[in-house]
Amino acid sequence: MELDYVKLKPIKPALSGYIRKSHVLITGSDFPDETTVHDIRVLMKKSRALLKLLLLRKLDKTYLDRNLTDLREVGKIMCKWREMSVQEKLLRT
Repeated sequence: MELDYVKLKPIKPALSGYIRKSHVLITGSDFPDETTVHDIRVLMKKSRALLKLLLLRKLDKTYLDRNLTDLREVGKIMCKWREMSVQEKLLRT
């Protein structure tokens, strides 16, 4: 078990870093611009990828599934924001 812990140890700081960066980006304004939305979407995709790697390691499946579901929900919200930012850009042009 110790060997698995050592291999998985760097994942937690990476995951929390992605979420922390996303939080900083999202709290910058009332409505994020196109670049911010893109950056947050990329960070959320990286977070989901890390959690999927943990699922392969057969760790606490219910915990990981719940968090994957939450990250997917964030992705859906960000998708709507992305569509709105693209539509805003089209209207301006």
